[in-house]
Amino acid sequence: MKTYDLNPNAAREVGASARINEKGAYVGKFTRAQAVTAKSGAEGIEFTFETDSGQRADYLTIWTHKEGKEFYGRKVLDAIMTCMKVRSISAEPTPWKGKNGTEMVPQFRALLGRIGLFLVVEEYEKDDGSVASKMVLAIPFEADTKRTASEVLDKGTAQAFDGILASLRDKPVQRKASPRREAAQHTSHGGGFDDMDDDIPF
Repeated sequence: MKTYDLNPNAAREVGASARINEKGAYVGKFTRAQAVTAKSGAEGIEFTFETDSGQRADYLTIWTHKEGKEFYGRKVLDAIMTCMKVRSISAEPTPWKGKNGTEMVPQFRALLGRIGLFLVVEEYEKDDGSVASKMVLAIPFEADTKRTASEVLDKGTAQAFDGILASLRDKPVQRKASPRREAAQHTSHGGGFDDMDDDIPF
């Protein structure tokens, strides 16, 4: 006759959300890093993130540029690449199991790996006027050391982690009279790390 032994860790998962829904610092891996283009023409990357404990955050999107103008998300991408010690990325057709079954999507496979993320909750107004919320990638950090991108580049130790965690704030809804979040991101005309290759410690 079958015997069952109690697994307390499994018991905790019953009734617990598999979705990340609170601000905080999370360590895990990107399981998807898909190149996306908005209706406005803005381009970016949409991530799926899974923590070491099995929680997920879908549709973590950073918008990097539009028609030659760079958004703040481009700097976030540079920080992600730094924390993952990746110098260059290119989108490649990759199988992905979505709502319509397995399909080939353009993914930055070099970003499919371990990363630490500070996430916050952002509210937004839906077309019907109701308010919903989503998780937003605020700041990446190196998974194993908790170092931010600047600390990695400076070959330093993790000094900023606790302060960033304490200062995380969720983002209340912005009514549609305000510019769309994607278009409102700060623009930057910097060129990444091209001028500081010799200073990159990886």
